Amino acid sequence: MVTFPNIAGFEFLIAMLCILGFVVLVIAVVILVVWLVRRNNKSTLVAPDQTASNQAALNIAQERYARGEITREQYQQIVADLSQK
Repeated sequence: MVTFPNIAGFEFLIAMLCILGFVVLVIAVVILVVWLVRRNNKSTLVAPDQTASNQAALNIAQERYARGEITREQYQQIVADLSQK
């Protein structure tokens, strides 16, 4: 028959490993949630700012075209470039 000389120490080690595993799992879940929230906020915050910036640039291009500072081709290229972003 196999006997373990220090069974209380063995049980303590297993309990500590279980607790450590649980703590690591909780930390991993918290990091995942923080990463998802930050990723979601970046995608929603960038789009409206970029849209406003593109609209402002388009307005400037329209004004410059109306004043004759740029040609029709230059204006169309600016519009095409802004629509790609």
